[in-house]
Amino acid sequence: MARRKEIRKSEIDACGPSGKRPSTMTVAWWNTSLHPPRAAKMDVGLTGYVYKGLVRLLKRVDLLFLGECFDIAKIEKLVINYNKGDKSKRFSVDWRREASENRKFHTICIFDEMKFEETPDCEVENYLKLTDSLDGKYYRVGQLYDFYSMFFGKVVSFYVAHWSQYSEEDGEAMKILAAHRLRMEMGRTQSKYRICLGDFNCEPYAKAMAVLGASRSGDYVKNRGGFFNPAWALLARQQGSIASENTRFLKTQSPIFDQILIDRNLVLAKGVEFVLELFDSSVYKPRKGEHSPVALTIMRK
Repeated sequence: MARRKEIRKSEIDACGPSGKRPSTMTVAWWNTSLHPPRAAKMDVGLTGYVYKGLVRLLKRVDLLFLGECFDIAKIEKLVINYNKGDKSKRFSVDWRREASENRKFHTICIFDEMKFEETPDCEVENYLKLTDSLDGKYYRVGQLYDFYSMFFGKVVSFYVAHWSQYSEEDGEAMKILAAHRLRMEMGRTQSKYRICLGDFNCEPYAKAMAVLGASRSGDYVKNRGGFFNPAWALLARQQGSIASENTRFLKTQSPIFDQILIDRNLVLAKGVEFVLELFDSSVYKPRKGEHSPVALTIMRK
């Protein structure tokens, strides 16, 4: 298990610095396409274009997970410059993982310290195998990031997944195994609330998503457990999260691979509502093969 390099002593209570809990909490995922795990080096041509989109995205979110993004030092420099211009937020880069761990997953987390905090109760962990056995097959099953949420006044567990390419050999079977492992790990958390998000490289109706416990029905989740997947609504609106036409299996101009799932306790939470947003070109216009950022906003009614 990975441990943070430093745990800052909490100087706030459950209601945050102002003595009042925030009225909203926006969590986002973005596969930047900057540095795919199997690529030899970062796509330098994309860097400036993506970073401009990142600045626009930070204006809209409170907690952001970046996929296929490796250079944590450059991201931190961008965040420092952003904070100089926007005094309403105080973003920080999560340094709890070593560089060697980031080389496996290529995930970077940015969070607003005015809404989230790392405390001694906040764990991080990587799930790199489909089983715990010594000969278990290597697979990027997912990552755990715990944050104390000032919106809820509790620790929330965020499980970030970036499963392998959907067209790979035995891809569906591997995703089903990964989904089974990740669901087991999510069931072991002590946190009341769980959010699972990322690039699953399969659409909401895939078998792997069902194995993960994801449902299109909030009522089903209330009664039976699991996770509500609001990305089903994108299917009805014919929206997709990746600019990559699929003519073989999915038959669509833009698949929905980037999704955010919320667990039963969040669905049952009183006095809150949820809005899923797939950001348009005003934030970032993906070129061929690139992804749009997706965000979930939780707000008080």
